[in-house]
Amino acid sequence: MKKCSGKLDLIGLSIDSLNNYIEDRLGRTLKLKSKNYSHVNLIKQKIELIKDFGIAIKINFIINPLNWDEDLSEFIHISIP
Repeated sequence: MKKCSGKLDLIGLSIDSLNNYIEDRLGRTLKLKSKNYSHVNLIKQKIELIKDFGIAIKINFIINPLNWDEDLSEFIHISIP
C-alpha cells in the first residue's frame, strides 16, 4: 500500500453480503477453506488499511436472490467517509 498510495485515486472492493454464509454461497471464499476465513472480515480489514492511506474506496455490490433484502447502507456509510 505504501508504494501505491501516491499513485492510486481509488480502490474498488467487492462484497455482496455482510453474512458470511451468503458470501460463501456466492463464491466469495478461499478454495482452501479455513475455519477462520471470513470474506466480510477481510473486506473490513482492507477498508481500514485503505482509509489509513487516504485512498478513496468504491464498494461493488451485486443484488441477487440471496441478498436482495439486505441493507448495506450503514456499512457503506461507515466504509466510505
